[in-house]
Amino acid sequence: MPQPPAQHPFAHLLQQLEQVQPRQLLFLGNHLPDFLTPWANDSNCELTTLDSQHRDWQQLTRFDFAIVADYLEHLPKAEGLQRLARLRNLHSPRIWVLVDQGSTWEFADFISLGFCRCGSVASDASCYGYDLATYNHRRDWNNPRFWANPENWNKYRW
Repeated sequence: MPQPPAQHPFAHLLQQLEQVQPRQLLFLGNHLPDFLTPWANDSNCELTTLDSQHRDWQQLTRFDFAIVADYLEHLPKAEGLQRLARLRNLHSPRIWVLVDQGSTWEFADFISLGFCRCGSVASDASCYGYDLATYNHRRDWNNPRFWANPENWNKYRW
C-alpha cells in the first residue's frame, strides 16, 4: 500500500484512520488519494465516494468517519458551509478536512462549525478535524450542583 510522506497532511489522516478503524468511510472530493482504497480494502472498511457535483444527499446514511479533500474549494462558500454542517450533524461523528490555503476558506469558518486545526499542516494546505467525542469536554462547573442550586430557592431574588 502506498504511504504518503511523513510531512504530508495525508500522513496525519492515515494516523487518524489507523486509530479510529472506521467500518464505514465517506470520502468527499474530486481526487481520491492513492492510499485510501487499498487501506479500506485491507481494513475491511466500506468506502463511499462523492465528488463536488453530487447534489443528492438524501440517500446518505451514517458513516464512522468522513474525509473532505479537494471538495470545498469547488463550491460556493455558503453551500460548502451547509454541506459541512449537514455532514457533522447527520452523517458522521468524525470528520477530517483538507483545504487549500489559497482558497476563500479561513480558520474562522471551521472554528465556527466546531472544527479544530489538526497538528499536521502543509505549507499549501490546512487540515481541520471534528470529533464529537472530544468536541465538548466535561467541565467542573457544568453540572446540577452549580446550576440548579435547590438550597437557594426562595432565598434570593435573582
